[in-house]
Amino acid sequence: MESKHRASELLTIQELVDLLAPRVRKAGDTLRQAKDKVRKRLLYAQKSGELERLGTPAKQPNGRFKLSAVIGWARFKWPGKVNDLLAYYSRDLSETLTVSDSAIADIIPGDLPRCQQALRDSQNKVRLLEAQLAESLAEIRRLKPLADRYEANRAKNRESAKKPRKGNW
Repeated sequence: MESKHRASELLTIQELVDLLAPRVRKAGDTLRQAKDKVRKRLLYAQKSGELERLGTPAKQPNGRFKLSAVIGWARFKWPGKVNDLLAYYSRDLSETLTVSDSAIADIIPGDLPRCQQALRDSQNKVRLLEAQLAESLAEIRRLKPLADRYEANRAKNRESAKKPRKGNW
């Protein structure tokens, strides 16, 4: 199972403690106390089945934890404390999340040739959208006088409808 993961995705408990402790340290605790608490929490999570330790004792006596699983677990245990850590990392991707009244995730290639290709594709799309915008604006300019006449006619009909009718029906 261990061969499925890259070495950078598998960390020892000490590496995880060093990574997490400064982020989750409470105001009155020393760094040593924070490290001890994090280590105990990690070992308890492994013992209770919340986290899986990979590796066999013969090959890796201390075992290793999958980084993405630990970060997901830590985000649940310490909300808001480890949000700066990516739960998934690939050297081929760079990720941006923009949040406003909607959420937009941008996935940008991490290597230069693919990044340049993505830029060229984006520029082509911009050119296409600019051409469509120019066509739409021309259509609006063409239809604007017709819409103005239509609105004037509607206003005239509204006024005419308010006037008394000639003759008795």
